[in-house]
Amino acid sequence: MRFVADCMLGSLAKWLRVLGFDTIYQRSYGPGFPAGFPMDDRILLSRRQARVASHPGAVLIRAERTGPQLMEVRESLGIDPPPSQWFSRCIRCNAPLEPAPDNLSETVPDYVQAIHHGAIRFCPVCRRCFWPGTHRERMLAQLADWGFPAG
Repeated sequence: MRFVADCMLGSLAKWLRVLGFDTIYQRSYGPGFPAGFPMDDRILLSRRQARVASHPGAVLIRAERTGPQLMEVRESLGIDPPPSQWFSRCIRCNAPLEPAPDNLSETVPDYVQAIHHGAIRFCPVCRRCFWPGTHRERMLAQLADWGFPAG
């Protein structure tokens, strides 16, 4: 499943990416969005009732906070991604992550490379690196609180 989250759903877009979903998010869209926007079989997620009404298959997100928003998407569309899919996309730019190259000395501390060798993922678009550290542990705990347990 692939999504477009409108400008009111930035945090939801990030967490859908954490779960491994291809999710486009922009801070603003032109007038008349989504008309003329290349949806590419994506599901529109919006908090604007008029926008959802004018776009077949769109999902209206009523909740204001991220956790309940994620639960709305889950209930509306039946999403339940396996944990093996989680953390497979860049949370900044949405690109699929790749195994990190060996020459990361400028971007990843040496001790992280030593501890997490083989588990570091790299975004080929924005060149950010991700590894299973304490930030990921907190994200896993948050996902579990929202009904997405890792195991």
